[in-house]
Amino acid sequence: MNPRDISDRHGDGRPGVGRLSYVVVIVLLICSVALNVLLARKIHFLRQIEENLRTTGNIQPGESVPALQAKTNDGKPVSFSYGTSETALVIYVLSPTCQWCEKNQQSVEALASSIGKKYRFIGLSLESNDLKRYLEEKNVSFPVYTEPAITTYSSYKLGNGTPQTIVVSGQGTVLKNWHGAYSGSVKSEIEQYFGVHLPEIAQ
Repeated sequence: MNPRDISDRHGDGRPGVGRLSYVVVIVLLICSVALNVLLARKIHFLRQIEENLRTTGNIQPGESVPALQAKTNDGKPVSFSYGTSETALVIYVLSPTCQWCEKNQQSVEALASSIGKKYRFIGLSLESNDLKRYLEEKNVSFPVYTEPAITTYSSYKLGNGTPQTIVVSGQGTVLKNWHGAYSGSVKSEIEQYFGVHLPEIAQ
Protein backbone atom coordinates (compact mmCIF):
# COMPACT_ATOMS: atom_id res chain seq x y z
CA MET A 1 0.00 0.00 0.00
CA ASN A 2 1.24 3.45 -0.85
CA PRO A 3 2.00 5.45 2.33
CA ARG A 4 0.52 8.50 0.61
CA ASP A 5 -2.83 6.73 0.39
CA ILE A 6 -2.80 6.35 4.17
CA SER A 7 -1.93 10.00 4.91
CA ASP A 8 -4.27 11.47 2.29
CA ARG A 9 -7.45 9.61 3.23
CA HIS A 10 -9.16 8.43 6.37
CA GLY A 11 -10.89 5.07 6.49
CA ASP A 12 -14.27 6.71 5.74
CA GLY A 13 -13.09 8.36 2.54
CA ARG A 14 -12.62 11.82 3.99
CA PRO A 15 -9.53 13.79 2.94
CA GLY A 16 -6.58 13.20 5.18
CA VAL A 17 -4.47 15.66 7.17
CA GLY A 18 -2.00 16.17 4.35
CA ARG A 19 -4.62 17.27 1.83
CA LEU A 20 -6.39 19.49 4.38
CA SER A 21 -3.11 21.20 5.17
CA TYR A 22 -2.57 21.82 1.47
CA VAL A 23 -6.03 23.41 1.14
CA VAL A 24 -5.45 25.62 4.19
CA VAL A 25 -2.15 26.86 2.75
CA ILE A 26 -3.82 27.70 -0.58
CA VAL A 27 -6.63 29.62 1.17
CA LEU A 28 -4.13 31.57 3.25
CA LEU A 29 -2.13 32.44 0.15
CA ILE A 30 -5.26 33.70 -1.60
CA CYS A 31 -6.20 35.82 1.42
CA SER A 32 -2.68 37.22 1.60
CA VAL A 33 -2.73 38.20 -2.07
CA ALA A 34 -6.16 39.84 -1.67
CA LEU A 35 -4.97 41.80 1.37
CA ASN A 36 -1.86 42.99 -0.46
CA VAL A 37 -4.02 44.17 -3.38
CA LEU A 38 -6.27 46.15 -1.02
CA LEU A 39 -3.26 47.71 0.73
CA ALA A 40 -1.71 48.63 -2.60
CA ARG A 41 -4.92 50.37 -3.67
CA LYS A 42 -5.09 52.29 -0.39
CA ILE A 43 -1.47 53.39 -0.75
CA HIS A 44 -2.23 54.51 -4.30
CA PHE A 45 -5.19 56.61 -3.09
CA LEU A 46 -3.10 58.16 -0.32
CA ARG A 47 -0.36 59.07 -2.77
CA GLN A 48 -2.95 60.72 -4.99
CA ILE A 49 -4.17 62.73 -2.02
CA GLU A 50 -0.61 63.73 -1.12
CA GLU A 51 0.03 64.85 -4.68
CA ASN A 52 -3.24 66.77 -4.68
CA LEU A 53 -2.20 68.59 -1.51
CA ARG A 54 1.13 69.54 -3.07
CA THR A 55 -0.48 71.03 -6.13
CA THR A 56 -3.58 72.65 -4.62
CA GLY A 57 -2.40 73.73 -1.15
CA ASN A 58 -4.85 74.63 1.59
CA ILE A 59 -8.60 74.79 1.22
CA GLN A 60 -9.77 78.34 0.58
CA PRO A 61 -12.89 80.31 1.58
CA GLY A 62 -15.51 80.10 -1.16
CA GLU A 63 -14.76 76.47 -2.06
CA SER A 64 -17.60 73.97 -1.83
CA VAL A 65 -17.10 70.69 0.02
CA PRO A 66 -19.13 67.45 0.15
CA ALA A 67 -20.45 65.82 3.31
CA LEU A 68 -17.76 65.10 5.89
CA GLN A 69 -17.43 61.35 6.36
CA ALA A 70 -15.49 59.79 9.20
CA LYS A 71 -15.87 57.26 12.03
CA THR A 72 -16.63 57.33 15.71
CA ASN A 73 -14.10 56.01 18.22
CA ASP A 74 -16.02 52.73 18.09
CA GLY A 75 -15.55 52.45 14.34
CA LYS A 76 -19.09 53.39 13.34
CA PRO A 77 -19.43 55.52 10.18
CA VAL A 78 -20.75 59.06 10.60
CA SER A 79 -21.57 61.75 8.04
CA PHE A 80 -22.10 65.49 8.37
CA SER A 81 -24.08 66.75 5.40
CA TYR A 82 -24.98 70.26 4.30
CA GLY A 83 -28.12 71.84 2.94
CA THR A 84 -30.37 70.54 5.72
CA SER A 85 -29.38 73.15 8.30
CA GLU A 86 -28.52 76.84 8.36
CA THR A 87 -26.05 76.24 11.18
CA ALA A 88 -22.39 76.35 10.12
CA LEU A 89 -20.03 73.52 11.04
CA VAL A 90 -16.74 74.23 12.81
CA ILE A 91 -14.20 71.45 12.28
CA TYR A 92 -11.20 71.36 14.59
CA VAL A 93 -8.57 69.10 13.02
CA LEU A 94 -6.17 67.56 15.50
CA SER A 95 -3.84 64.66 16.20
CA PRO A 96 -3.09 62.87 19.51
CA THR A 97 0.64 63.15 18.79
CA CYS A 98 0.54 66.88 17.96
CA GLN A 99 2.25 68.92 20.69
CA TRP A 100 0.62 72.14 19.50
CA CYS A 101 -2.80 70.47 19.73
CA GLU A 102 -2.04 69.64 23.35
CA LYS A 103 -0.95 73.20 24.10
CA ASN A 104 -4.03 74.52 22.30
CA GLN A 105 -6.54 72.35 24.19
CA GLN A 106 -7.62 74.93 26.77
CA SER A 107 -8.17 77.54 24.07
CA VAL A 108 -10.15 75.25 21.77
CA GLU A 109 -12.30 74.16 24.72
CA ALA A 110 -13.05 77.82 25.42
CA LEU A 111 -14.00 78.36 21.78
CA ALA A 112 -16.23 75.27 21.65
CA SER A 113 -18.12 76.24 24.80
CA SER A 114 -18.51 79.88 23.69
CA ILE A 115 -19.99 79.20 20.25
CA GLY A 116 -21.68 75.84 20.87
CA LYS A 117 -25.20 77.30 20.64
CA LYS A 118 -24.57 79.09 17.36
CA TYR A 119 -22.42 76.51 15.52
CA ARG A 120 -22.03 72.76 15.20
CA PHE A 121 -18.58 72.12 16.68
CA ILE A 122 -16.70 68.83 16.15
CA GLY A 123 -13.17 67.55 16.33
CA LEU A 124 -11.60 65.47 13.56
CA SER A 125 -8.52 63.45 14.45
CA LEU A 126 -6.24 62.43 11.60
CA GLU A 127 -4.90 59.59 13.76
CA SER A 128 -6.92 56.95 15.60
CA ASN A 129 -4.04 55.46 17.62
CA ASP A 130 -4.14 56.57 21.29
CA LEU A 131 -7.13 58.82 20.52
CA LYS A 132 -9.32 57.43 23.31
CA ARG A 133 -6.53 57.90 25.83
CA TYR A 134 -5.89 61.43 24.59
CA LEU A 135 -9.57 62.42 24.84
CA GLU A 136 -9.84 61.03 28.37
CA GLU A 137 -6.61 62.62 29.60
CA LYS A 138 -7.50 66.03 28.14
CA ASN A 139 -11.13 65.74 29.20
CA VAL A 140 -12.32 66.85 25.76
CA SER A 141 -15.91 68.05 25.93
CA PHE A 142 -16.82 68.21 22.24
CA PRO A 143 -17.36 65.16 20.00
CA VAL A 144 -14.25 63.97 18.16
CA TYR A 145 -14.31 61.69 15.13
CA THR A 146 -11.47 59.98 13.31
CA GLU A 147 -10.37 58.13 10.16
CA PRO A 148 -11.78 60.61 7.64
CA ALA A 149 -12.82 58.99 4.37
CA ILE A 150 -10.47 59.40 1.43
CA THR A 151 -12.94 61.73 -0.30
CA THR A 152 -13.12 63.88 2.85
CA TYR A 153 -9.34 63.87 3.26
CA SER A 154 -8.93 65.04 -0.34
CA SER A 155 -11.85 67.48 -0.59
CA TYR A 156 -11.01 69.27 2.66
CA LYS A 157 -7.30 69.18 1.79
CA LEU A 158 -6.29 67.78 5.14
CA GLY A 159 -2.80 66.69 5.99
CA ASN A 160 -1.08 70.09 5.93
CA GLY A 161 -0.48 70.02 9.66
CA THR A 162 -2.46 70.25 12.88
CA PRO A 163 -4.17 71.95 14.55
CA GLN A 164 -6.44 73.38 11.88
CA THR A 165 -9.84 75.07 12.20
CA ILE A 166 -12.29 75.06 9.28
CA VAL A 167 -15.67 76.78 9.19
CA VAL A 168 -18.20 75.47 6.64
CA SER A 169 -21.57 77.10 6.04
CA GLY A 170 -24.83 75.20 6.25
CA GLN A 171 -24.79 74.99 2.46
CA GLY A 172 -21.31 73.44 2.29
CA THR A 173 -19.22 76.52 1.43
CA VAL A 174 -15.92 77.07 3.25
CA LEU A 175 -16.10 80.34 5.19
CA LYS A 176 -12.78 80.30 7.05
CA ASN A 177 -9.66 78.17 7.42
CA TRP A 178 -7.00 78.76 10.05
CA HIS A 179 -3.81 76.75 10.45
CA GLY A 180 -2.00 76.56 13.75
CA ALA A 181 -2.62 76.95 17.47
CA TYR A 182 -4.60 79.91 18.79
CA SER A 183 -1.83 82.41 19.26
CA GLY A 184 -0.66 85.57 17.51
CA SER A 185 -2.62 86.54 14.41
CA VAL A 186 -4.57 83.26 14.38
CA LYS A 187 -5.89 83.96 17.89
CA SER A 188 -6.80 87.53 16.98
CA GLU A 189 -8.62 86.52 13.81
CA ILE A 190 -10.58 83.75 15.53
CA GLU A 191 -11.58 86.03 18.41
CA GLN A 192 -12.73 88.73 16.00
CA TYR A 193 -14.61 86.31 13.72
CA PHE A 194 -16.54 84.56 16.50
CA GLY A 195 -16.71 87.51 18.87
CA VAL A 196 -15.07 85.67 21.76
CA HIS A 197 -12.10 86.03 24.06
CA LEU A 198 -9.70 83.09 24.28
CA PRO A 199 -7.02 82.30 26.88
CA GLU A 200 -3.40 82.25 25.90
CA ILE A 201 -2.14 78.83 24.83
CA ALA A 202 -0.11 76.76 27.25
CA GLN A 203 3.63 77.22 27.08
